[in-house]
Amino acid sequence: MPDGEPQQATPETEQPEDVVLLPAASTQRIRDICDSYNNLFRSRKTVARTKAAEEWELQEPLPVSDNPGNHTTYGAAVWQGPTALEIRPGVVIRLAADTGAGAYPPHKASARALAACSCVPESPDSAEAGRLYMVQCIFTELAADGSEGRPRLQLRRMLHGCQTILLDAAAPHELYLLDPSSTPTGPAGPARGSNGHFVPRSRADEEELLGGAVRVVALEGRAVAEVVEAECVARLSGHRDKERNAQADRLHALRNQQRLAARLPPAYMYRHAYCPRQGAFRHLELAALRLGSFLQPEPEASPLPTLLPDGSGFVKDGVTYSVGDFMYVRADALGGSWTEGGSWTEGGSRASSPIGGGNSSCSEEREEAVEDAEEADATSEDESGKSAQFMGQGGTAASASSRKVSAYRAARIRARRPWAIMQLLAVAHPPGGASPADRADDVALQARLFHRPEDVSLQLGRGAGWWDLLAPGEGDPGAARWVSASEVYGKCAVVLGSGAPEHGDASAGAQLDTFVVVGTCDPQQPDGKGPPPASLRPPGRRHASGRPRRAGRPGVSAGPAGPAIDGSAAPASAAEPSGSPPAPLRTMDLFSGCGGLSEGLHQAGVSEPCWAIELDERAAAAYQRNNPTASVLQADCTALLRAAMAEANAADDCVASAACVEAAGALPPRVRSALPTPGSVDLMVGGPPCQGFSLLNRHGHSRGAMEKNAMVLAYLSYCDHFRPRFFVLENVRGMLSSRRPGGTGAATPTSGDASSSVEAEAVDAETRAESAHGTTGRYFRLALRALLDMGYQVRFGVLNAVHFGVPQKRERTIILAALPGEPLPQWPAPRHACDCPPPALPLPGGTYYATAPLPGAPLRRVALSDALSDLPAGAVMVNEPEGDAPLPYGSDPVSAYQRDMRAGAGAVVYDHITGPISEAHMKIIERIPSGSDWRALQGTPDEDLLRQASPSDKVTRQRGTYGRLPYHSHYRTATTRCRTEGGWTLHPEHHRTYTVRECARIQGFPDRYRLAGSTSARYMQVGNAVPPPLARALGLQLRRALQHEAQHQRQQAAEEPQ
Repeated sequence: MPDGEPQQATPETEQPEDVVLLPAASTQRIRDICDSYNNLFRSRKTVARTKAAEEWELQEPLPVSDNPGNHTTYGAAVWQGPTALEIRPGVVIRLAADTGAGAYPPHKASARALAACSCVPESPDSAEAGRLYMVQCIFTELAADGSEGRPRLQLRRMLHGCQTILLDAAAPHELYLLDPSSTPTGPAGPARGSNGHFVPRSRADEEELLGGAVRVVALEGRAVAEVVEAECVARLSGHRDKERNAQADRLHALRNQQRLAARLPPAYMYRHAYCPRQGAFRHLELAALRLGSFLQPEPEASPLPTLLPDGSGFVKDGVTYSVGDFMYVRADALGGSWTEGGSWTEGGSRASSPIGGGNSSCSEEREEAVEDAEEADATSEDESGKSAQFMGQGGTAASASSRKVSAYRAARIRARRPWAIMQLLAVAHPPGGASPADRADDVALQARLFHRPEDVSLQLGRGAGWWDLLAPGEGDPGAARWVSASEVYGKCAVVLGSGAPEHGDASAGAQLDTFVVVGTCDPQQPDGKGPPPASLRPPGRRHASGRPRRAGRPGVSAGPAGPAIDGSAAPASAAEPSGSPPAPLRTMDLFSGCGGLSEGLHQAGVSEPCWAIELDERAAAAYQRNNPTASVLQADCTALLRAAMAEANAADDCVASAACVEAAGALPPRVRSALPTPGSVDLMVGGPPCQGFSLLNRHGHSRGAMEKNAMVLAYLSYCDHFRPRFFVLENVRGMLSSRRPGGTGAATPTSGDASSSVEAEAVDAETRAESAHGTTGRYFRLALRALLDMGYQVRFGVLNAVHFGVPQKRERTIILAALPGEPLPQWPAPRHACDCPPPALPLPGGTYYATAPLPGAPLRRVALSDALSDLPAGAVMVNEPEGDAPLPYGSDPVSAYQRDMRAGAGAVVYDHITGPISEAHMKIIERIPSGSDWRALQGTPDEDLLRQASPSDKVTRQRGTYGRLPYHSHYRTATTRCRTEGGWTLHPEHHRTYTVRECARIQGFPDRYRLAGSTSARYMQVGNAVPPPLARALGLQLRRALQHEAQHQRQQAAEEPQ
């Protein structure tokens, strides 16, 4: 692997003459240096306080045009005292403790790192030490009488890396500019994406961490403790700049060693802005800071809706809604409840969500907490007794029927109604003066409801397209309703047409989800559907934004790879930038498996798979089968990296074992010639092995698990060598955990097989406690640090695949990186509604949600019936399949999901295979009803079958064993095995486990995607894969970012004088 350690000595000709290298640092030596620095720092504070009675001299007044208003700015402020001190815009200063800028209380890990690097004095009064700030401007302000006021400083907050998510993984002497903004790259929305959402632990935490990002202090002698030596090192970070940057970093480290040896404070560097509200580190451009200019405070957007002056609409969150517009409204605001079968009934009540007004009830939140606690706590306590107690059974013996309900409730993901689609009719108060607004300053809206097919009947909803709507019928008394403007969450478009939107290139315009009216809600018809209306004009209006439009092609581009997997991109994306789509990025996929990540990115039209690296021969064969033009390298990744560095004449920079060097030398010439060169890879993606991070893996600290964890570092070494424009790292949520050597923090499953757990990646209780204090996993923090050291911009978060159109809960940690000058894409907003809170990532001072705070989504959830009901009832039960075992489909496609899956697949389905089932297991399977598990046999004559099938009771101690989920539910998390005694692995209707193809459907693989190897190998390929719909959602955001960047460059070129 490339050597990026700054401790290596440089050649003698490149070392400064005054460099003094420290000997091997001991703990006592470091403590002596810190003590000396503390004394020096105290003496400097004393000198600063003696200047209080003196004045500062302001020099170099700047042009008035740069500072509108009554501010006069200056280029320098000089103190001519016993010790000269000069302050200029852009310098970094440390404020004195008595200016009211006490240091933010760091986490214990960051406190240790701060002391180790001598960033802040380690002394009893270190909590009172001043913060670091960058000087934005030096200014005076005209008083009311026209006289010039006293000089002041406008400052920007600087943080040490230890005060960010990096904690103790931060570079010793690197600072970050604090950016408290939430949307730097344009507005986010339901169809455009999200920059994320930061929730502080308390109001005091928010004020302490983000409130002082930009502040003003009086320029008095005692205000400034010292001017800190800090340098902006914003620079190019491509493959040609790597060696020059590494050399500069080594020299910077050596100079700091010399300064510390001389008992001087260290010199700092900065190149990134830390954006906690965006979950990102962004490239810092000094020109964009407008140093020397006074920053006028930006007016905060009112969270309350406001009426337009003429009463024709309202404004909320910066979006204007006019009469005739279509909008998303929180469904529960209309009343009604969502049934288990997938439709809703009138008469429900409003409820609140833990984030921003959703509709999950308190009892459901408690149930989720109970489920998580059960999954993390591996005890021998009888699960049925616990479930009975949690479900209000009082801990008494329950009947088989109640155990069935209890088991299913513990395994399901509750449904959430998608947003209601309404057309604005009027902005006024309802008749009688009764306003639906929750507050006196809210706005009441009259709107008519457009029905989703599933709202009318379950049968109609199953066969409808994702974006189909039914217009309200003539004389429908419930069509026009009064709702509060606070319940509106975005705009959408509705057009007349027949059938689902056609997949193709998105037209230019505003980025709005586009629904298609395919009929009218007519209770007189057998299926409740009548012919579509002649027009979408609101009653009483001749013109409206919802005017009829030519049918066909209202949908969004699905990219050159074909239609979307889940149809969720069918809506037009209106603010889609004009111009041709960007050229696909040349992509390298490491630890590729069968290629789920590559498949989704290719579907988004942003990626062209060119190289893939996979050690497993059968998974590599599956990848090659589905990507015939890609170079698939089936070899050890470390040997391939050593060979690539040797081909690039960079072998001297590679630190590798003798075995690795030997393996690299033994690679065939055709493999070595297929390796890319540095700079030729545009996009690098990969999901390093995750077994070592799984919290339910009791062997998580074994040698094998630690070696797999180390593959994260190997993956980062690939990034360091090839320097792609964009980089994506995917892993399980357990990568965020703080597991310690020796097993602390690891949950112990009730069975030796971690894959038989209900959820193979649940977060254990200790990790939750640490997360509350902002602690994340060390490998995760080291990955961020390595990318930042390379110069990349970085975004981090956790996404759940269930929000993007797959019928399973699958949470994944995602790290996105982009070179300076490249756009950093937003997170995809949830497209499918389910009552599963967005995954959270702990940060110092609060919690970050990648997909919050939108309390809903435009589409309904995808259920197992949507994914599986058209597949054959029978299956080929073999261990070693002969060929691909083709079978005819069980029926025509019923749902939109099935139609998307079968696109281009032909008349037969492949990989519909499963392992053989013993007679003892089959007797149990035949007796398990839908929505239950092994507990359905407790207290019945069939209970002996459990002991016959498994003499040990370790299997029957676990919830979900022999579990059979209902067809209208979700799968929990697809794993690499699908055994009868696994967690919820029985088919909803048939007496067998899920087949390989059914697991692939649950993951979102289209039926045309073919696998390779034995039955168990194919299960493993599917279980290890990234769901293509999740990868596709990420790819669409990257594609959109590239289009916006290209459009911005075109606009800049047009504005430049010829």
